[in-house]
Amino acid sequence: MAYAFNSLGKDATYSNVLNGLFKQPGLKKVAVDSSINGQVEDITSPYLSIQLQANRLQKRIVAAYVSMATLVIMQLFAIFQFLMNIARKKAYTMGVKRLLGYNIDYVILQEFGGYILTIFVGLVVAWFMTSSMVLKNVVLGLNVMAIIIIIGYVRFYVKKASVNVLKGDFEL
Repeated sequence: MAYAFNSLGKDATYSNVLNGLFKQPGLKKVAVDSSINGQVEDITSPYLSIQLQANRLQKRIVAAYVSMATLVIMQLFAIFQFLMNIARKKAYTMGVKRLLGYNIDYVILQEFGGYILTIFVGLVVAWFMTSSMVLKNVVLGLNVMAIIIIIGYVRFYVKKASVNVLKGDFEL
């Protein structure tokens, strides 16, 4: 653009640029100058422009996947901490129920059923709102696997709490 304004003179206006530079004779004047010829070819090459845009989109997609993976990890950690805080608060009652003969799975489902149902409803809604089938299955699989691991850890924690109840050294 600096070349166009210099070649048109000091009294160049918007209409001069439109009438002179972007018409065929104006483009020929710009193309004759070899110092800016390469710059014009880079700008006007459609393949190069598309390739640059594709590279930018690819970088954005990779950044989105990294961001999504970070969010999923943070979500799994938050769910784990939430359910473990509840398990710590209700460990004494769950341990006593286990000692009284209740099934440990029934006790855990009774205490955590509402929370797990809420998490699954959120996962199902997110599953329907996501368009990528691979992304749907990965996020759903990771969350289901995390919930199963958390429930397994809660089972271990309840067994430990029931042993502490038998010993009598359970802290409230």
